[in-house]
Amino acid sequence: MTSANATAATSARKRARLLSRGRAIEPALFTPIAHAIAAGIEGWNEKEFVHDPTKMSRGLEALSNAIGTDGIFIAAATAMEAEAAGAELNWDTYPPRVVSPPLQDLSEAQSLPAKLPAAARIEAALETTRRLAATLTEGPLLAAAVTGPQTLAGQLVGADRLGEIEPTDQERDICGQVCAELARLFCEAGTHMIVVQEEIKPPKDGDEGGTRHPWRDALVPLFNIVRFHKKLVVELDVGNGFGSTRIEGQGDAAAVLPGDPDQWQILPATGSLLITAGEIPANTNLPELTGKCREIAGSLAP
Repeated sequence: MTSANATAATSARKRARLLSRGRAIEPALFTPIAHAIAAGIEGWNEKEFVHDPTKMSRGLEALSNAIGTDGIFIAAATAMEAEAAGAELNWDTYPPRVVSPPLQDLSEAQSLPAKLPAAARIEAALETTRRLAATLTEGPLLAAAVTGPQTLAGQLVGADRLGEIEPTDQERDICGQVCAELARLFCEAGTHMIVVQEEIKPPKDGDEGGTRHPWRDALVPLFNIVRFHKKLVVELDVGNGFGSTRIEGQGDAAAVLPGDPDQWQILPATGSLLITAGEIPANTNLPELTGKCREIAGSLAP
């Protein structure tokens, strides 16, 4: 990594720390969720890539050098948690999708947090985080996206069933504890930012009666853990097809680009963070992505 790139990347980590403390930053952090696209750099398929920390470490470092963004994603929200619970996934397309929910009842997920560290993809992602945290000491900020509690609930028992039942507060809290435990593991491994991604969009705060929505209440343990580790936490809702985001404790101080770079025609007005509405497709043309990322980074520079 060149001296200039190292300086810029170190600045990104400092900006992330400032942002986690509620401070204003400039320029905004540009952190598209680019992960499995790194597999194609050396011709690996996505499934073997996300199970192999050596491949991920090499691919993600090469991806970071290519696109030059403020952060790289060690993990995307691709049903890792449901897979750890025993879900069957369809890998014919990427990202993989749950085809056989593993649980009949959300209360059965009580034991899931303890299973996370030994789950194959999670174990590989954590090892990748540790390696890159050790080798890219002046590198880009390291980020991980985890599945939000409501989307996780749908993956565990099936989205249709979730629509038919009314989970109890305890069941929501169980899903929230799964999210919190995975965030803790990533924070301890060396990530600088946690993104909580919901595909089933929870209602906003301030519903009738002025109360917080219970699915967002389930995230309180995660917020506390990430705050304890002095990391940045971002909520990303992609359930409406366009994406909306918020930095925990700072309202709407962020903006969202479409997940598909071909739709990056207009740069949204940004606050402190610019992120994509989900993972950039793994089959995206890398040279084209590199050009678009560097163009956006240049437009954000003061």
